[in-house]
Amino acid sequence: MKETMRKTGLLEYIAERAGCGYLSDLHSRKRSPHIYEVIANIAPYDYDLKEWEDAVRYITGETVSFKDGCQAAEYLLRHLND
Repeated sequence: MKETMRKTGLLEYIAERAGCGYLSDLHSRKRSPHIYEVIANIAPYDYDLKEWEDAVRYITGETVSFKDGCQAAEYLLRHLND
């Protein structure tokens, strides 16, 4: 029997894979290396642009518009690497 995977939202996926107990842990600078690693391994087109922009807003506190998920992912990676 084939398992059906339910796709989680981008923020939930990042938090879970980075070992965050709560979404709010995505704001923790000590979690940044883990969050960076998770985002670096996500195919940007696996999530739509709105989810990427929501993730940028939630993680950075900044409202930014992007042309695609790839651009948003790169922005997040730069932010987390600061």
